[in-house]
Amino acid sequence: MIFDTMKKVEPQERLVLFFIGILLSVVALDIGSVFRQIPSVILIIICNYRFIKNKNYLNTYSCLPKESWLLWISLILLVTFSAISVSYSFTSYSIKNFIDSLIYILLFTFLSVFTSKYLTIYQTILTIKRVNLLFLIVYFFLILQWILMPHRPIFCKLQTLDGISCQDIFFLFSYTNNFFVSILDTSIYVLFFICLFFITLITTKPTKTDIVMFAANMAVLISTTKRGGMLAVFSGFILAPLLTKCTYRYFTAICLCICIALSYLFFTGAGKYFVRENWGLIMDGNIKQAWDERGSIPSRIYTYMAYSKQILKQPFKGVGFGCKNIKYALPDVEKQAGLCHGHNTLLNYALEIGIQGAIFLLAVILSQARILWLALKKTERNKLYHIFLTASMLFMVMFWISNTFDDAFRHQTACYYWLITALITGFSMRVLSDNGYKTNGQDSLFM
Repeated sequence: MIFDTMKKVEPQERLVLFFIGILLSVVALDIGSVFRQIPSVILIIICNYRFIKNKNYLNTYSCLPKESWLLWISLILLVTFSAISVSYSFTSYSIKNFIDSLIYILLFTFLSVFTSKYLTIYQTILTIKRVNLLFLIVYFFLILQWILMPHRPIFCKLQTLDGISCQDIFFLFSYTNNFFVSILDTSIYVLFFICLFFITLITTKPTKTDIVMFAANMAVLISTTKRGGMLAVFSGFILAPLLTKCTYRYFTAICLCICIALSYLFFTGAGKYFVRENWGLIMDGNIKQAWDERGSIPSRIYTYMAYSKQILKQPFKGVGFGCKNIKYALPDVEKQAGLCHGHNTLLNYALEIGIQGAIFLLAVILSQARILWLALKKTERNKLYHIFLTASMLFMVMFWISNTFDDAFRHQTACYYWLITALITGFSMRVLSDNGYKTNGQDSLFM
């Protein structure tokens, strides 16, 4: 058995890594679903072609019945498909959403098995870092272009930015550009990159590139002004010492991040971008008045209350897969809540599919976390695996904390989640099966 970090990369593996890079790049862009579905289907085909070529197709998938996540994913697909028949309206819309989810779940299943058998951890991390570098270059290039040429900003919803300060342009970018996905999706998109570079910083001797890219990803997160994403990230930072041995760099890094963020908010007046409610009214208990002023936190309170009551009335009957079904099936509840979605992924699944859908999704999450945790405990002597799987555990925590306060588990972000967790699950399966994995592989993490 050879170290997978030193293994020669075959043409099919290179092709898979190439399309992983393509798909990981595409999910950051504000483009149609077909541009995500095509690379996903190509990846599914390549993975199966490799298994068929080696004449071990059935034997390759013999490991799947042992995986608990396969059962829960199958049940999610079953109840989601059943929900189409009870869709209040937009049946074609619900079918389209189901096909979208089906493709990404199939991608997760096949790519996780392919990863466990063939992909190398080093080349996978390298691909992820290169995609992130490309994303950061384009992201900050566009911001710089807006600052230097405010009269002719490209990919901007506004015709001109004349008279707007550099700071305001920085925070307006995520709202008003039409090149990248929404501020919510962007805030979640950078989570895995933040985790990967953060764990590298606190467990190894980082390069200058690692430090710069970590700071750049944090800057992107701050530019989105999404407090849920920031809360998720800092929660992950606090959790990190429980997952890995940290050096003094851990304390330096986290203290530096907090000090920079707080100093920036207090001394530049940027706090106005992060405070979107009247805290005076909230502290006085006037939640209704604060909600009337369109405060973000009061809005969530009313949304959770309104939709939770609806779920209790009909716990096992959803309105159909997709947010538009909520809007047309529950107009009175939607008016009371003020939003056509539950601002929480599990709440949304319960509304659309029934409470069984939320339970099955939670079971998938827990089964993914379980296999990751079991694998993580076996990687202390392999730096690459340990960094990747520790970052993966933090990502899982951050992703679902963020989706506790928002409903982003659809379209681009759903594709992103299933893609990343396919790699996570695949490498976890390899560690647990000892398939090409050793405890003293290559340690370096070069760009």
